Amino acid sequence: RVVFDIRMQRDVFERLTVVDGLPPHAVHSISSASTISVASSSSLDSNARVFIGCADGSLCFLECNRPSKTAVLKAREVSNRIQSSVVCVKFDPAMRKPNREKKPTLSIQCIETWGVLLGIFEGTLCSYDLKTLQQVGTVSSTASEPNIRGVCSLFAVHEKAGIVSVACSTKKKLYLYQYTQSTFVFRREVALVEVPKSLLAVSSSSPSLVVAVLGFKKFYDSLDLSLAASTALNPPPPVTTRLLDVDKEHRMVSLELPASPCRGPSILLVHSSQGQLLETSRLQSGSPGEREECIQWLGPPASLQGSPLFLVALVLPDPRGGAGAGTGFLEVHDLWTLQALQKIPLPASSLPPQLALLLLPTEAGLEMHLLVAVGEALLALRMVPVASQVETLTALRMYERALHLVTLCQGQQARDRDRGSLLVGVDLRRLQELQAHSLWVAGDLERAVSHFLRARTPLARLLRLVPAELLAPLSALLALQRDDDDDAPLAAPALPPGQLPRAAAALVTFCE
Repeated sequence: RVVFDIRMQRDVFERLTVVDGLPPHAVHSISSASTISVASSSSLDSNARVFIGCADGSLCFLECNRPSKTAVLKAREVSNRIQSSVVCVKFDPAMRKPNREKKPTLSIQCIETWGVLLGIFEGTLCSYDLKTLQQVGTVSSTASEPNIRGVCSLFAVHEKAGIVSVACSTKKKLYLYQYTQSTFVFRREVALVEVPKSLLAVSSSSPSLVVAVLGFKKFYDSLDLSLAASTALNPPPPVTTRLLDVDKEHRMVSLELPASPCRGPSILLVHSSQGQLLETSRLQSGSPGEREECIQWLGPPASLQGSPLFLVALVLPDPRGGAGAGTGFLEVHDLWTLQALQKIPLPASSLPPQLALLLLPTEAGLEMHLLVAVGEALLALRMVPVASQVETLTALRMYERALHLVTLCQGQQARDRDRGSLLVGVDLRRLQELQAHSLWVAGDLERAVSHFLRARTPLARLLRLVPAELLAPLSALLALQRDDDDDAPLAAPALPPGQLPRAAAALVTFCE
């Protein structure tokens, strides 16, 4: 069972508002994209569009804006929590009209680097331009290509080295396409052992190779799929690797996690209320190797959403009762430790909620929002600013966890420099020094010095922690040091006699 450690719990996301103006039809799928357009040479207008696929087959979008610079400054005067930028300024239901058979829009996904939205509409995989909002492509049906129009049930997208690969599933077959210039180019067809319940396309060692991770009734498999068109009459089957076996049939959910400061690229496989992380690099070796890490939720996740800092699971009510009984909820876990941090109840709904993540650049830094579609309502939850979370962890003297959070933010900023930073208002040098002092008091002098160096702590400030008997030979050096900083003084702990040589070595390391 999941144990919510009181010391680990904190508010990661705060519920803000219900976005008004949604269509009078239940939301069946949701995705989001940030759109940036230059209004003039001196101003940058950054908005976001939330695309909504409805149960009647229609496709529409909400356009959201960011707060003005004046509003940001006023909010900072009152509180360090800036108001949400997810404010609907435009709603357009005419992007795709409902179909006659009222087939729901099964799934949609934005590919911002290519400026397109892919989705399954009336069982057919189509693409829309994110700027013009017009349909630009669809899977074709020719004599040389399989006819999968009207029967698609799952699709997954992966982009690497400028190549967009699309894997599409129809019953017991998997089709691989390469998306280029608004065209789906057919590459391969693979027969499957049974109808898949989940599909994920992940990175591989070669840009021309795509690894498809499929979840079936009681197991997960990975398939190596080449993008090269097969010219042989009987091409060899793809290399198949068994990733995970489960005892009972469950809802199968998978998620790819990109490389981050805490771990390399990996995939998360869900079975029941448990999840297991596997290294992506091991998928092509014939054996995924040992299971690295595990995660557990209060109930079986219906969907997962990864972010640079957290994992968010959408847990549906359990009809059999138990921990997941009642209404659905969001469960937020720390990406570094995989520990549970927050549980967010959701309103009751006759249809499963849908979940999307929105990263929105603003003049106050990068904002992260969770958008949860519950029936005909869209809830906006905004991540508590990282500076506030760091202050909370610092007050609890959980300096290492605060540094983990900061490190993940730095990893996100390195991957996506154009969107801004999540570290607005964070005093990293002070945090490093607090962690260094905590380690010094605990006797971990070597690690403490490394943090003092990162904090650029003045030598005179560090010398307050050094026993007096070690300072006598340094009298000439001390005479040259000026201690004119205004920071709070560091309390000097009493070191045991056996620690004096280590303290001396640590001081030499710092001075070098």
